[in-house]
Amino acid sequence: MASIVVYKGKFIYGVVNRFAEMIADGFREYGYEVALIDLTQGTSFLNELKAVVERGDCKLVFSFAGAGADLKLSNGRFLHDMLPVKFLAAMVDHPAHFLQRFE
Repeated sequence: MASIVVYKGKFIYGVVNRFAEMIADGFREYGYEVALIDLTQGTSFLNELKAVVERGDCKLVFSFAGAGADLKLSNGRFLHDMLPVKFLAAMVDHPAHFLQRFE
C-alpha cells in the first residue's frame, strides 16, 4: 500500500494541526497509509520519517504552512532535498508570513 507523511507542527492556533488531521483522514479514505508526524517532539520525528521513507512506498510528504520545509541536516542541506519523496506545502496564510521559513 502506498503511504503519505503528513506533518503537524507548532502554530499559534490549533486549527492548522486539525487541518493536518483532516487531510490525513482524507488520504486514508483514498486508500493511502498515512503517517501523521508531529514535528514538535524534538528530533524523534526523524526516526518516524526514516522508517516510512525506507519502506519505499512513500509517495508524498505534506505539510500546512510549510511546517518542516526549513529542516536542515548537519551538513547544511535541506532534509527534503535529500529525500526521494516529493514535499508539498499548502500555505494557509499570506506568503509574507512565511518569508523567514523559505530564506
